[in-house]
Amino acid sequence: MKPITKLASSTLPDGSVLDLWERDGFHFLLRDGVQTASSFSHGSNEAAAAMAAVPVKRANQPSFLLDGLGLGFTLFALMDQIRREKARFIVAEPCKPLIDWHKELMNQERPGFLHDPRVSVEFTAALQIARKNPKSFHAILSHSTHERMNLSVAEASDYFAALKQGGLLVITVARPDTRLSRTLQKAGFEVSTEAVPASHKGKKTAFHTVILGKKGRFVPFSAHQS
Repeated sequence: MKPITKLASSTLPDGSVLDLWERDGFHFLLRDGVQTASSFSHGSNEAAAAMAAVPVKRANQPSFLLDGLGLGFTLFALMDQIRREKARFIVAEPCKPLIDWHKELMNQERPGFLHDPRVSVEFTAALQIARKNPKSFHAILSHSTHERMNLSVAEASDYFAALKQGGLLVITVARPDTRLSRTLQKAGFEVSTEAVPASHKGKKTAFHTVILGKKGRFVPFSAHQS
């Protein structure tokens, strides 16, 4: 077995420790020893990005808010789906060292992607950005497959307010979460779920759950909507 090497480590504002590891060309993020992201398995990231992108591919200025960067695979998939020059991808990433790791230690994954003028990184929580930008986003994406996502009705309502009419809140979790679905419904979302392969390769026998929260009646965005 090839050795695993710790490349970097950083203490987050909440006191938890984020580590970047590498083995045989694959990268892994661990938070307090629990794996949160892997370049070996990212099928659910790509599935969630596709769900968020499909309704707005014809929008002239599609705008997305991502709750965390992780290893970047949700952002990569969105950028592949949405090619418009006026698209905006706002990444809420409180851990500044993670951005440095991408530039210095993982640039081979997607060389120079953080220099794409459509991408901006804000070193704060996604909720803070959502609260300051009502009716601004076509989709908001969050990936929480390593721990249960604890979202209050008030917080879900803040995300609801930040979305454009017909916008989507796309949350990827490890397994079906009826409590989270009910929370979104109480905040005004129309909720549906879909099981997607956790991995992008192999036999795809493990699945994650994508919870889709729609703001209002679903209407595909046209090129005349911003």
